[in-house]
Amino acid sequence: MEDDATVDAEIFVNKASALINDVDEWTLQLRYRTTFARILDANRKFAEAASRYYELSTTSQHINRDDLLQLLGKAATCALLGKASSQRTRIIGLISKVSDFLSSMLSNVDSYNLSIINDNGSALINGRIINCL
Repeated sequence: MEDDATVDAEIFVNKASALINDVDEWTLQLRYRTTFARILDANRKFAEAASRYYELSTTSQHINRDDLLQLLGKAATCALLGKASSQRTRIIGLISKVSDFLSSMLSNVDSYNLSIINDNGSALINGRIINCL
């Protein structure tokens, strides 16, 4: 998503939010929810984006495993990039509970030079250990 398109995209997603609850089609709801998370991510609202990505990765029964891992990876990336907050800590804690998947999932987010989140809540980012909790 291009930077200048995020403003327009956010306007249209906000308009759609009033109608999406009346939609029964799963794929349309999924497209809306994914787009909303991407817009939050593009607007650097990382804590909110992390929550949306994590929610998608745990509630989407009709999505293949690789896509779920990619959503979980985006949740981890956004959580690590977000400002320190209780919401960030909660998301990182939730993600660390699924640590079996983290090593394979984090390999998909090379652009942020992430390593793994350890049991103690620290992560290796750009060669530096960061305490995430």
